[in-house]
Amino acid sequence: MDDHSSGLRYGLIDVEPFEEKKIVKRYGMKFVERTRGLRPSKSFQDYLRFNTEEVLEHMAIPRHLDRATLSAFIQEERIKRFESDAELQKIIEDAQSKSKRRGARLTTLVEFFLERQKANLDTIFMKYAEASLASDLPLRLFNHFADFHMTYTAALELLLILVRKYEKMMNLQRARQQSATYNRVIREMKFKLSPIIEQIELSSLAAQSSIWYVFFCNVDSLETISEERPLLKSKLNDEEFERLLWESEENSKKLRELVMKQDVRTFKPLIEESDLKASFNEVVMTAIG
Repeated sequence: MDDHSSGLRYGLIDVEPFEEKKIVKRYGMKFVERTRGLRPSKSFQDYLRFNTEEVLEHMAIPRHLDRATLSAFIQEERIKRFESDAELQKIIEDAQSKSKRRGARLTTLVEFFLERQKANLDTIFMKYAEASLASDLPLRLFNHFADFHMTYTAALELLLILVRKYEKMMNLQRARQQSATYNRVIREMKFKLSPIIEQIELSSLAAQSSIWYVFFCNVDSLETISEERPLLKSKLNDEEFERLLWESEENSKKLRELVMKQDVRTFKPLIEESDLKASFNEVVMTAIG
């Protein structure tokens, strides 16, 4: 599982307003044309590096792996994956560009993550089902990861509703003409989105830590990391495994509660846990068949 919360914060929270002035000549007269927009304050690669360090800091590193070597390996692989992902690169490049920022709407960023998440859900569920069949890990772990992805999807849907609202406010004539109004809308947007994105980050961090811990404990070396292998509970420290799983479950629960408390009438409630387990068990049976 890769982390998408860095992309959300990168494009929605850690952004700075900018204003460009250009002298244009019309009807024989000179006018000052102002362009206002938002752009990220750091590079996306830096976010991937930071997130990698944060996840590794949160989990116990298997004794047979060197932490610094593991961190460098993961960072390099994640940056390579990002740089080979043409669609994601285009979204990030538009976010970084001054000239494209007004055309690259904030909604485009959230829509991209949401559409990709929805498109990948069946594949994600199937991979978890196949992994559960090839391991002796408790089904509770895989049920939780399925639950996390559904919760994350619902959080993205909520973000999309909110971002569309604030983007409309930023595009009003008064906001376009007055820096104070434009900046006030940005502050309000960040204030509204920050708690949601922060909990998405915490939930993603906890889920990543659990997955990485299980995976790397079952890896003999970084040289053989691409080889398929069953995920065995005997390779794990029981206390560390339970701690990571519990923290991930709790953070996912908090994200669900935060999303459900939002007063957005168009938001669709999450499916019930019993329905989720039935759906996931159906995927397991499909994998068996």
